Amino acid sequence: MHWSIYITIISSIIVIAFIINAYIKTKIPIELFDDVMVLNSCKNMTPKMLLKKFDNDPDKLVTTLIDHGIPPSLIENIDAYPIIASYLVSKGIIRC
Repeated sequence: MHWSIYITIISSIIVIAFIINAYIKTKIPIELFDDVMVLNSCKNMTPKMLLKKFDNDPDKLVTTLIDHGIPPSLIENIDAYPIIASYLVSKGIIRC
């Protein structure tokens, strides 16, 4: 009886750890974007639109993100695209 309780508790802790890890991976790194305001021209940016800015080359997009300190896992967060695009515009990399 006690073992089943321990197994349930341990399983719950593992599931919670995975959920927290997934959240952290897709969280927008606020400190990176402190001085960036979402530009009106970028506010409706979508994954497809951003990829088009990189000639539909996902490797080029990911390389650019890494080169500028943006975690590539952030592209999993659809809400992050406007701020990513605005940041890249501020660096002179793309135009919205």
